[in-house]
Amino acid sequence: MSAHVKLNLAGFTAFRQSPAVLGAIKSEAEKLADRANQRALSECSHPEHAQFRALGPIPTEPGAVAIATSSGDPGCWKHNAKHNTLVKALGGG
Repeated sequence: MSAHVKLNLAGFTAFRQSPAVLGAIKSEAEKLADRANQRALSECSHPEHAQFRALGPIPTEPGAVAIATSSGDPGCWKHNAKHNTLVKALGGG
């Protein structure tokens, strides 16, 4: 027996753009930036390279996104390029 699920796309989009979901997205991006900063502080003798930050949530047509970034600071993005800090903060290799 097969079951069919019909998705209410407008309702699903509204849910993904709701304040609760936007707050959760922002919180996760901030946690990721915090983990990246802690990792950068432990990996490097330059504490000024720990300038990862969260941007967002940024509304999109289907929902919203938040970004953890190396903040545009040259030392921070070079550190990230050398050590893969954001990937490691996500739990990757």
